[in-house]
Amino acid sequence: MKTKNLHIILAIWICAVGWIGFAESFPNRPTAAEMDEVVDLGTHCMRGVNERCWATQYSTNPVSYRVAPFTNNSCWYLNQNLLGTMASKIKALVPYYCDPDTVYDGTTTITMLTVAGVWADLEVGNYVNLFTLTPASGTNAATYGDSPWRISQINLDERYDVIAALVKNSFTDKIILTNQQGKAASPQGANYEDSVTKFEAAQWTDWEYPNEGIFAALDNIDGSWLHNRVRGRHIIQGGYTTNVAIGSLEAYVYLGMAEYFYGSDSVCPGAADTYVRIRVLNAPVPNDFPYVDSVLYGDSTEPLPNPGYDGEWTYGWFLGHTAFSPSPAKVVVIGWNFLYCTDE
Repeated sequence: MKTKNLHIILAIWICAVGWIGFAESFPNRPTAAEMDEVVDLGTHCMRGVNERCWATQYSTNPVSYRVAPFTNNSCWYLNQNLLGTMASKIKALVPYYCDPDTVYDGTTTITMLTVAGVWADLEVGNYVNLFTLTPASGTNAATYGDSPWRISQINLDERYDVIAALVKNSFTDKIILTNQQGKAASPQGANYEDSVTKFEAAQWTDWEYPNEGIFAALDNIDGSWLHNRVRGRHIIQGGYTTNVAIGSLEAYVYLGMAEYFYGSDSVCPGAADTYVRIRVLNAPVPNDFPYVDSVLYGDSTEPLPNPGYDGEWTYGWFLGHTAFSPSPAKVVVIGWNFLYCTDE
């Protein structure tokens, strides 16, 4: 055999042995199909993050977001730096979204999500605030962090699950109370029955105290009885962004059932204070701002019933009243028609 041919055969053999040895040193190396799946899942997560960021828009001029979206929508390079940035944005988004289990007519509080709560509920990473960095393998325990140098399926699965939990956010500046009118017994009645007669004969007139919201109240002050009722129109605004379609819009106003005595700042025990859902709109809901829908609330001429005892006290309900409502007293909850990371 010629020396030249021997060198060629030897070179081929060395390369083959070297390649086999290299391959054997990475027994868990992902296949090409698995790599494609990771890249596809990473793209979904990036687009899901951007959708959630667009839904936090709070201004149109200039366009402003609570959490800014990624600016490059097509040329992402899935690497350690990108996953770290994605993790930071996901955590920043969480507190701008509601716990959907607390959004319903009659709820006592509309709760915003927390990173620790979501991580624990979904069993993500360390169950507190970190994603899985490297999964457990054999006797090696899992490690936690947000910037894995080698991207695996679990790194993106966990991010996907958290993004999918962000479905509704709330706004406290999207219900405007206008056109308030009051109706009252005037002058105050000498007794309950007298106040009812005067209240029913009274006319609706413009109300001069807009901070008092909408309410119906029965006052007994020094033996003089007064029926009061204030009605008003709520202008309900939609979302600021047109990048994501609105799936549902729910407007809530806090209803305080007040019964208190003058000289005391405390509300009597047993008051049933809840959020009242005054409007529900389902898709398709326009994204126009300000939103055109409105609700007239408190439009009743019926007096409150007599609770049956004397003394200086006030009894009734107060809708969005500053003295009887929590912060926020008025909330619009928007459910978005997200296209990515939806668990559908």
